[in-house]
Amino acid sequence: MEEYRVIIADDEIVERRGLERMVRDLFPDLILLKSVGNGTELLKSVQEERPDIIITDINMPGLSGLETVEILRLKSIGGRIIINTAYSNFEYMQKAVELGAFGYLLKPADEQTLNKVLMRVTEDLDKERAQQRQQNDSREKLRKMRSSVGRAVMSSVLLGQPDENSFQIWAGERKISPAGILVLICCNQKMQELMWLEKLQQRAEGMEKYCTNLSHIHQQKLFLYLMPGGEIDEFHYREWTCAFLEQLCRDVQGLYLAVSSFKYSLAEMPEAVRECLYQQELNHFEGLTFYEDAAAGRTAWNVSEENVREIARLISRKEWNMVQKIFEKQARDWAGFGCSLQEQYVLLSCLARQCGAYRPDLMFSADHGFLAKYQVEECSRPEEIAAECIKAIKRCCSIAEPADTRAQYVREAIRIMKEQFTDDLALEDVSGQLGISPFYLSRLLKRYLDRGFVELLTEIRINAAIDLIRQNRELSIRDIGKMAGYSSETYFYKVFKKNTGMTVGRMRALLTGTEK
Repeated sequence: MEEYRVIIADDEIVERRGLERMVRDLFPDLILLKSVGNGTELLKSVQEERPDIIITDINMPGLSGLETVEILRLKSIGGRIIINTAYSNFEYMQKAVELGAFGYLLKPADEQTLNKVLMRVTEDLDKERAQQRQQNDSREKLRKMRSSVGRAVMSSVLLGQPDENSFQIWAGERKISPAGILVLICCNQKMQELMWLEKLQQRAEGMEKYCTNLSHIHQQKLFLYLMPGGEIDEFHYREWTCAFLEQLCRDVQGLYLAVSSFKYSLAEMPEAVRECLYQQELNHFEGLTFYEDAAAGRTAWNVSEENVREIARLISRKEWNMVQKIFEKQARDWAGFGCSLQEQYVLLSCLARQCGAYRPDLMFSADHGFLAKYQVEECSRPEEIAAECIKAIKRCCSIAEPADTRAQYVREAIRIMKEQFTDDLALEDVSGQLGISPFYLSRLLKRYLDRGFVELLTEIRINAAIDLIRQNRELSIRDIGKMAGYSSETYFYKVFKKNTGMTVGRMRALLTGTEK
């Protein structure tokens, strides 16, 4: 039998001593606490000592035994209760049962009765403890499994191949959204790096009630994936992040913290890693920096007009291998600058449209379109982004064939949409001007451009907005949105971010070196 703690309460000292003797004789393994003579002392002792078994008289000075037990139950203080009284009153017994009494003794209690009651109590406690140990073992196994799976998720992110299945296992029934940020934390060289990083990692794990997080120490850096949930998004994450990191890094000096831009999916987290490492390369001093701030003020657009003309010439001659090599090199250059894969694609898109300005006969001049989000997520290297961009250019160039009469409808549809994109334009409006059915036009757009009408119109509008950003640094977001066909500044901001993977300010910084 395991060790259990017992307390006896009775206002008669003779009764207390008699019960103490019988308990010692019958169950020597039980630990007898100091007996008490009234309900007030019992209440105090139980709150301090937390006994497993309480043997109490009903009628005692001050608080009665039943009143004391009722208070203990209201305070959610456990313990098996055995009522010991000289009264075989039914109401007493009923009240004791209501309060969860485990047994009932009539004074003077004999050894045989006490033995039976205590045997049942200890067996019940043994069973409860066995179940508790089993539950604790299960919880510990689950904790270790989640910890192991969490490390696997972080490792997959750092390797650039996020493991969605492992993330779902880790998230389990908690229904966690992967939306969040990545924080890179490293110490200056004077500190004992691993000691402090491990301490911060433990702190982060202890702050789960404030923010769900995953962490991993790699190459003397702590990578912390924060998933705040709730109302925190790309518009509100900065203030929250500062408050969280201030709490996490309290009383620790000499840290450098790099915060990625806000991401909405696990697939975007490798980009967050690159953003953090990019910031570390720029600044090795202590302090907190955000990627969007670090990237501002430096233009990634470094393509000369001469190179643009040369690429246009190669495209018109369909020398795709050469174009592929040029695009790959340019994408790698932008990756080195800190651009995400989505940003690399958008910049390649700008490059293709610049080429179209020199060869107006090429139908990709303003409409070869952005990669859909799922397509970008399937790419893991600049070379793959370049290949996807060229596939899009080829697809759009195919509608320039003059012998293809159906492609002519597509060309005319694009012309109409580019002339009228600031209007409230619908598929029926364009098909009506072409003299064909909306269904037929929709099929043609899907066949030749792999785009629906709304997608194509959005791309034309966003491309127009990008051109405005390049051509006029002084335009506000509101003005750019209106000139691109969006009456709502907020809606334009969201559509632009969704389709380009960056804010208007970030796009302006990449293309012009300024941010407004």
